[in-house]
Amino acid sequence: MEFYITPDRRQECEKKLAQLFKKLDCKPVVNYSNVQKVEKKTQTVFKTEDGVVVDKHSYTLDAIKVEIEDFVLNDSRGDWVMVAGVYYREGMVTLVSNKYFGKMPTQYGLNYTRCDYCGGTHGNRIKSVVLYNPVADEWMQVGSTCVNKIFAQGKYLGNLIVKLYEVFQVNLCGCDSDGWLSGGWCPPDHYWSKAITIESAVAVCKAFWDADENHHQWKRAIYDDYGRNKIQGGTNDALMDLYERKDVSHEIDSSLYAKIVSYVDAIEGGYELDWYGAEVPKFNQKIKDAFECGYIQAGEMYLAYFALKGYYNSLTMPEFDKALKDNGIEKGVKYTFCGTLDKVENVQGYDYYGDPCIYLMAFLTDSQSGLKFVKEISHSGVMIPYKQEDGTYKFNAMVRWIDRKNKVVKLAGRLSKVPKAKAKKSK
Repeated sequence: MEFYITPDRRQECEKKLAQLFKKLDCKPVVNYSNVQKVEKKTQTVFKTEDGVVVDKHSYTLDAIKVEIEDFVLNDSRGDWVMVAGVYYREGMVTLVSNKYFGKMPTQYGLNYTRCDYCGGTHGNRIKSVVLYNPVADEWMQVGSTCVNKIFAQGKYLGNLIVKLYEVFQVNLCGCDSDGWLSGGWCPPDHYWSKAITIESAVAVCKAFWDADENHHQWKRAIYDDYGRNKIQGGTNDALMDLYERKDVSHEIDSSLYAKIVSYVDAIEGGYELDWYGAEVPKFNQKIKDAFECGYIQAGEMYLAYFALKGYYNSLTMPEFDKALKDNGIEKGVKYTFCGTLDKVENVQGYDYYGDPCIYLMAFLTDSQSGLKFVKEISHSGVMIPYKQEDGTYKFNAMVRWIDRKNKVVKLAGRLSKVPKAKAKKSK
């Protein structure tokens, strides 16, 4: 588990974690990075006479990354790793160990009311813990009362993950790694750790995708300027809500899922170094790891969503590449555009120095290739000189970038008129 805190909170963090772990016989290893510059993003939403305005902020802070290793318990049979927590009343299973969760026997979970320690079966259990012994390759799901009998620190296991989030997000005003870097904020509740199968997550994403074309564009959640209170939910929230709804069908398409699995197997993953020199998985690697594990946390629906989106994009990629080749569209080469101006609108972005700014963008569709083009312009009147009698636009421009992910060609530089073809002289 990884969290970010500001440097002035380190001493307080050490004290709170020491207090939280003091009753554990085998305390998890906690590593603190050196102080590094980390970008923090926040968003503010406010209403004006012209409508709703989203003001995004990006600034750099000194931060420390706190890494907490697996929770390991030990008895006479060796070390046991805490793999999952089972909360019967809430109807959820929390994912604690990414390494072993996917290997957990299928009988364990909410339907498993037996305690492997005492053999008792209780229909009104509140919670239990799933443990794994890597050396003996032995599993057991133990009721919360019996965990206390097996391990001296057992009674502290049940709400340990919840308390960790409370320590960092409530007491220390910190955030987990995804929340700090993206402007998000996870509430101190074990709902976010609820384990669901990646296959069911894909089914939810498919239903979401098919319901509305607007769902094909990922939307981030919007938070207040402190990054703590969510003002408007994003795509991930919508997917989580859809998963919980019982009145909406999102049946698993085994054939589609198998194709997505093949796509995920083929994409390039890999690792990179973070701010602190630690090796961390790239985004595609996180997707590959999720499919290999077979499970994700409820708050990680985005992994299934981008796997589905990537697969759909791969189906039309050959067509996109052919259109580029057939029309001579290459990066750094001038292209004669002839087509429609679909819209001109302001787009939020960041300048060279990372400061937030607004760009005025023209969105166009090329009649020759059928491809989508975008061009940054200084004002809406820039396009007027290039409008033809039939309402289309025609000009020469340099291809700056080909966005293969979204299948968009980005133009840059000055526009120039296309010289009219000279009439042939009659002999």
